Amino acid sequence: MTGRPSSGATPTGDPFASVREVADALLYEGYVLYPYRASSGKNTNRWQFGVLMPPGYVADDPSERSGNQTEMVFEADADATLRVRTRFLHAQHRTGGDQPEWDEAVDRQVDVQVPIAELSAQVREWPFAVDAEAGDSAGVHREARAIAGAIAIGVTELPGPFGARRLTVSVENRTAGSFRGRDDALRSALVAAHTFCALEPGRFLSMTDPPEWAALDVAGCRNDGTWPVLGSAPSVMHTIDLKLASRTKPAAAPEANHLIPPGLQMGPRLPLITPAAPKPVKETNGLPPGYEKPKGRMLIYWGCGEHAGAGQPTVIDFSKLAAGQVPPGMAAMANFARTAKVPHTAPGFGEWPNNKDHRPVPASGSLIGQHKVEGNYSPPIGFTLAQDFMPALNLRQAGSLPSGAARLAWTTSVTATGYALVMFGGNGSGDVVMWSSAKSAATTPLLDYLPPAEVKRLIGTGHVLAPNVSECTLPAEVAKASPAGMIMGIGYGPEANFAEAPKAPKWVAKARYKTTASLMLGMPDMSEMQGEPAQPNNQPQPKKKKKFGLGDLLQGAVPHP
Repeated sequence: MTGRPSSGATPTGDPFASVREVADALLYEGYVLYPYRASSGKNTNRWQFGVLMPPGYVADDPSERSGNQTEMVFEADADATLRVRTRFLHAQHRTGGDQPEWDEAVDRQVDVQVPIAELSAQVREWPFAVDAEAGDSAGVHREARAIAGAIAIGVTELPGPFGARRLTVSVENRTAGSFRGRDDALRSALVAAHTFCALEPGRFLSMTDPPEWAALDVAGCRNDGTWPVLGSAPSVMHTIDLKLASRTKPAAAPEANHLIPPGLQMGPRLPLITPAAPKPVKETNGLPPGYEKPKGRMLIYWGCGEHAGAGQPTVIDFSKLAAGQVPPGMAAMANFARTAKVPHTAPGFGEWPNNKDHRPVPASGSLIGQHKVEGNYSPPIGFTLAQDFMPALNLRQAGSLPSGAARLAWTTSVTATGYALVMFGGNGSGDVVMWSSAKSAATTPLLDYLPPAEVKRLIGTGHVLAPNVSECTLPAEVAKASPAGMIMGIGYGPEANFAEAPKAPKWVAKARYKTTASLMLGMPDMSEMQGEPAQPNNQPQPKKKKKFGLGDLLQGAVPHP
């Protein structure tokens, strides 16, 4: 996925040039490198990655698929253009000459360019076909079968004030025929099929670390046979979260602005908008209609080390629990951290980002300088930040041990007060797998800001890693239970406090910092890292994340006058 933040000009050039090298490495993984370590289970069958078989073969072997689907959330102007490129390998059978009979491969691609406005009413489809080819050269005969397929694209408007939308791209193999086995069907397959998407102008949201307001929308995306990865985002991205809370109710329409230093590169001010009041929810007694008792199990692991400690995992079997019953021990595992308070409502309240302004923060922007808050429901507020965004955490997989344990490493920061890691995953049996770097079982990930004093306390209890720690080993048992888990890390940062006066101040403000990152277990080079920084909040708090780099949060806190 790629995006450009420019104005609505006609798309030019190749927006996928920056990610093609990575895609080529995946595209040819099973072709150029095969057979390597043929004893490895994943190499016993050639071309397993992204294979879309003909539907006639899938009918006989349901373990294969004939199509895939990719969904992701994006923001774009009304005049934005979507560019989609689907690439795959087309098997070409070779006989004759001095070499043995073999299936070569030809790189194919299908391009679609369409205005976003044309996708809102209905799903559109673009059929494609590759003609059969045959030829002889220097005593070698090569032939490739005809292939037919289609790309379907749709856009769904998402509820809420931010104007986000969901993009759905489906690729399907429609080649007709009957086949004598997998090797025969592969000659009519789309091998190593994958899709590039680009918005011009616009941006896709991170699937692993979306903005808080988009988390539910991203979680609702259905990806079948694919997983979207941001490809050409800046190496560093910041997120700022501003909240202004006051006991004073505005006499007129609420109005407030956070005046920012020029180095942030976002203009003179950020508007603090009062969100619309949520609709009241009617409470009902008992369980809701259609309620189904949870099924499956949760396996909870903890601790850094090559092997999981004694007594692990803690197993919570939902199928054996009465509806509404809290599993034994879960309350204790969830209540060990004292989180920072963040205002979400008040008689006078405003926040950024909001439904009127939610621009991305420039990667080269800086928090350093003078900040002011002006509004009709708070006194004038002013403070100067001397600390910039925290540096990137650079979470990475530093290698594996013979046991299967995975070494996780990150870059320490002089401003960090401590670190924590969690992993969420699953397995083919339907189990949910959870792991944390804490020294005891925990069901509540510590992935948001914690005050320095609380971090120090949790280092003492073993729930948080010390600020000089730069590596943690994911136990082999965890990697085996969930080979493709999502690993997330956080570096807790400092807190800057400001007040109008030492005693009985008319206002107080806080700036809280954190840096976060995430990666897929087994795919360290394709992770999306995030960091987060300061938050001047006029009663601030930490919150958001960003992708690919430095963390940032800015939250101000207005004292209740």
